[in-house]
Amino acid sequence: MVYSDLRWDEILYCQQNPFLPDDNWHHQKWPIFGAILDSAIRLLDKHDESENRPPTVYHGLRDIKVDQSIFNNHGRDKCDHHFKYGTFVSTSWDKEVSLSFIGGTGCLLVIDTSEIPDSGQRLVGADVSWISKFPQESEFLIARKPTFEIKAIEFDSERNCQ
Repeated sequence: MVYSDLRWDEILYCQQNPFLPDDNWHHQKWPIFGAILDSAIRLLDKHDESENRPPTVYHGLRDIKVDQSIFNNHGRDKCDHHFKYGTFVSTSWDKEVSLSFIGGTGCLLVIDTSEIPDSGQRLVGADVSWISKFPQESEFLIARKPTFEIKAIEFDSERNCQ
């Protein structure tokens, strides 16, 4: 049953009555679609053979600079720094594709898909290029709420990005 996979806020959102004229029924489809997409990514990830999984993927953040103090735990000594994304993460195994999304200045996340963070789970994602409107972007979609370990923040002066 699809609804069992929905988060509580999505369940409440989906309980709006589509037959009342004041409700915006077209807005209610996104929480359901999000839950189904997350389930699909997890199923594809589970059944994908490891040799087909790209070892590294890239995510370009347009016009965003990373504050090193935040990602460095505000200067406190800590061995592992983690960042948790709140939603799906669209990545590409083609670095140039992700760099094209950065814009004037920005940040390129280099993500190791084989690494297991402290949670004991590997990153969940799937190749969706076969179903994408833009297959040339070589998209690897990461499921909701992934956690990344931050190993380094570097600046590329040639491309004006982190």
